[in-house]
Amino acid sequence: MKIKKKKKKIKSFFFVDSEESTLGINPDSLREYLGTATEQRSGYCVNRFTGKRIRAIVPVHIFGHPCRLEELLLVAKDFNLVIIEDA
Repeated sequence: MKIKKKKKKIKSFFFVDSEESTLGINPDSLREYLGTATEQRSGYCVNRFTGKRIRAIVPVHIFGHPCRLEELLLVAKDFNLVIIEDA
């Protein structure tokens, strides 16, 4: 007897980026991504493809190189997101 395995297609939409100078998130690339892949609904940032709410930006400071946090704070404010900073 053959058992058919049903293949699941899982779509995930993540933004992963690093800039050479800080090894952290590039605020310019993030702003461009959020501008094209999201929309504002009832004051929330929502992924256009999945309909799921985006809630936060999680910048990571790598090897003592701080990311451009001030610029990320501006992006977060413009798109109604919170910053959860890596400790």
